[in-house]
Amino acid sequence: MRINWKDDRLGRAAGYAVIISLAGAALMLFWRFLADAGNILVQLSKFGASLSAVILPFCLSLVLAYVLAPLVRLIEEKPLARLRKKRPVLARGLAVLICYLLLLGLLALLLRQVVPMLMLNIRDFWNRLPGYLDHLDGIVGEMVNGNPVLSNPALSKPLENALDGAQNALNSLSGSLTQRAMQLARGTVQAGLGAFIALIGSIYCLMDGGRMLCGVNRLTRALLGERRAAVAFDIARIFDRVFGGYLRARLIDSLVVAAAVGLAFWAADIPFSALFAVINGVLNLVPFFGPILGWGITVFALALNDPMQAIWAAIIVLAVQQIDGYVVGPKIMGDSIDLRPLYVMLAISAGTAFFGLPGMLLAVPCAAVARALLSRFISGRLDSFLGAK
Repeated sequence: MRINWKDDRLGRAAGYAVIISLAGAALMLFWRFLADAGNILVQLSKFGASLSAVILPFCLSLVLAYVLAPLVRLIEEKPLARLRKKRPVLARGLAVLICYLLLLGLLALLLRQVVPMLMLNIRDFWNRLPGYLDHLDGIVGEMVNGNPVLSNPALSKPLENALDGAQNALNSLSGSLTQRAMQLARGTVQAGLGAFIALIGSIYCLMDGGRMLCGVNRLTRALLGERRAAVAFDIARIFDRVFGGYLRARLIDSLVVAAAVGLAFWAADIPFSALFAVINGVLNLVPFFGPILGWGITVFALALNDPMQAIWAAIIVLAVQQIDGYVVGPKIMGDSIDLRPLYVMLAISAGTAFFGLPGMLLAVPCAAVARALLSRFISGRLDSFLGAK
């Protein structure tokens, strides 16, 4: 019997056989995955951790180059404008060198002046913390004994439990202080190596940024076509203007707030000036809630030491925040963010609920980018409707 290889039924039967075989193999692999899912997930998690350890320094180098790119362009276009026209490669190299010399000088100043003072403040505050907790316990005890409402067990018991829990947590943390110091030392060495790799990588990114962007441009146009590539580039420009502008401005604004609080506390002879300057500067990165939280932590911590110092600190921090909010902030931020306070609160709440601390810090710029893209879409649709009419 001769087989007619041109018969359509034979082709369909062969296709069905291939599909059934592939489906059976897929089911077997899926069953094998379910039977050994624990080991597979463990190996995948280990592989992901190793891969992130390798990729993270290069991602940090891209972020550092992205943050410093405007400063490099400013140096290249202003002081080195004549050299840029004649020898652009040399001008770019000198601009990168000047930028990193300024950055390293700032880091050296921080390591020489601010970091030792900060570590001394942290150690001093840590040593005084048990006394502060005992003082707070005494204040709460006096309030409870002298007030018939607070002496009710339904209210006094939770306060006593909270103070006892804080004291126990402090004792347990003190017991494992040596182990945590060893972990911190190992983490410091790894972080130093990663920072060095990120620094070298960011220099290469700033030097060859034009070639890299040209390659990305060509690849995007080849994959998406001219029309879609133009839309992608437009979205990227919106992202850079809103997201990048906000992050750079927020970092500068937080540095200004930290420096102002630290200098004012030092001039007023308020203790832990470096510690509270760092706290207010870091929390200033979070819009709306951050400054309020920084003010509350500063006043509460100093009230345990000296109520009069707490009053002066409250006035100083409030004055710095008002000057920053009405004078310095608008000059630095410009129009990079155009969100109503209600949208800012919703964005921060949603970002914190879904992504924790990173979501809290990045919720506002992401919401601003989403608003800018939505505004672009609405404007484009309205223009198309008006053009059709």
